[in-house]
Parts: sequence; structure tokens; C-alpha cells
Amino acid sequence: MFYLVTVKCGHVGRGRYVEKNIPLYSNTKKDASKIALDHSKVKRHLKNAVSFVQEISYIDYIEKKKEYDEDSYFRAHSKQELSFINLSIQHLSKRKRYKSEYEFKSRAERINYKLKKMRIEEQNDYEYVY
Repeated sequence: MFYLVTVKCGHVGRGRYVEKNIPLYSNTKKDASKIALDHSKVKRHLKNAVSFVQEISYIDYIEKKKEYDEDSYFRAHSKQELSFINLSIQHLSKRKRYKSEYEFKSRAERINYKLKKMRIEEQNDYEYVY
């Protein structure tokens, strides 16, 4: 069986990823996703690193394999090559969603925020003490 696995790949900036297609040959979809996670540049630590697995025909597999082999992102071997490619990929990259993203203008703002948060947690601890 031939599969086209869409995975989230890294090395395009902090907290960013690019979705790329990897054509694979395996017995089941589960095996195909495991094989895809072993490829380089895939963000394995994400729970949803494999976005989509689709069964394709042999002709589509050959076409996608050719595209995969010619993709400059997967052909890069060094950080310098990737940084050159990143300039063209930057507009394609997506940002991961975090629970809360705070942007501080200065270090003092960040410290004040953390201290305030610690004080609130301390107050909540004392409320429950008898």
C-alpha cells in the first residue's frame, strides 16, 4: 500500500513549523505514520506531528516521490543551507498555539508580571490554611 503522510517539520524558526508531504510504502496507515516520524526534520515531540495519512495509487506515489526527492528543504544537510532556504519558506511556516503568549517590552515588565503572579498564588495558599 502506498501512503502520503503530511507531517509537521521544524527548523524554520522558534515555535514554527511547516507541513510537508512524505510518500511512503507500508502495510498499514499506522506503520506509515511511525516511519514518517523517523524522518529527519519532523517535530516528533508534538502529539499531532502527523497531520494526515492518505492512501494513494502507485502513479501518485511516483509523482510525490519525485517531488519529495527534489524538495530543497529535505535535501539540506547543514544549518547554513537551511537558513538560506528558510528565507523562502518563512511565509509558509505556521506558528504553534500556546496556552498563553505574553509579549513584554522590557525585562522589568516580565519580572513584575512574574512577581505579581507569585503573590496571587501565595494569597490563594493562605486562604485554605486553618
